[in-house]
Amino acid sequence: MLGSRDHIYVAGHKHESAYSVLKDPQNGIAMHAIKVASYKVYDRYAKEKGFRDNALSPCVVTVINPDLPETHPDMVKVFWEPEVAAEYLTWLRGRR
Repeated sequence: MLGSRDHIYVAGHKHESAYSVLKDPQNGIAMHAIKVASYKVYDRYAKEKGFRDNALSPCVVTVINPDLPETHPDMVKVFWEPEVAAEYLTWLRGRR
């Protein structure tokens, strides 16, 4: 949002997941911001402190469809289950 023009931004967090699609107002590309809660999956700290469970999955997979333009939000697909991502990629490759 402040000058970077990448399609995928990924960050890790101890307990929190998040996902957002943003449009770059200058060139129109779709930017996918992903936060993965993969650290401290098996600790008691969050429960003991009363934190809410904000973890979607301990992993994320992105599949890029090079047939779509950079401005299309589906050029990058985000999956929280690797098996579902693999099925989508197989389907996508079969269309060619």
